[in-house]
Amino acid sequence: MRFKFCGDIEPPEWFFSEVNQLSRLNSVRIKLISLQIAKKIANQEFDLQKAWKMCGDSGLSKEEVQSALAAIHFIFTSACKFDVSAEMLSVEIAQLGLPQENAVSLSKVYGENLVAMSSYLSHSFLRSICYIVNEFENLTWKVDYDLVTQNTIASLKIKTNKFEVPVVTSLSQITLLSQELERAKGVMEKLLVRE
Repeated sequence: MRFKFCGDIEPPEWFFSEVNQLSRLNSVRIKLISLQIAKKIANQEFDLQKAWKMCGDSGLSKEEVQSALAAIHFIFTSACKFDVSAEMLSVEIAQLGLPQENAVSLSKVYGENLVAMSSYLSHSFLRSICYIVNEFENLTWKVDYDLVTQNTIASLKIKTNKFEVPVVTSLSQITLLSQELERAKGVMEKLLVRE
């Protein structure tokens, strides 16, 4: 079964067992725990010890508590990523086996904190050091003919503000790369038109 909060695919295998842990908590605890997780995701002041204590008081082991917290974190971050409404999230979580009261409590907290969580997640993604795009500086190229293999070879040298990369490739590889980039450009343009 496909779920919008997972990007219209099935949730990961580990998630199904975690929903079972969440089912063991009552709706009031789910709401209070979810609020702490939402604050953590939104980079606001939160009390994770409070969430741990509330889960522990319900008779869950340490591993089960970690599972429950991870499941809520996954639900919220994934739903934010795919811009799922609180109502849709409630329906989908209930379809996965979470009791209706728990699904409503969890989705209510999600809905109340959606803007803050989405804002921080998108901001932190764009500012993440892993995703900083290097500044293009120069591209040099030349075309050679290899007498031994009788192939045309393109030599490129791409220079950015951080590194210089030499690339040697055949005509067929350049053609394939060009086609793939055109296809990727088309997909990106379709996504921009949707928004």
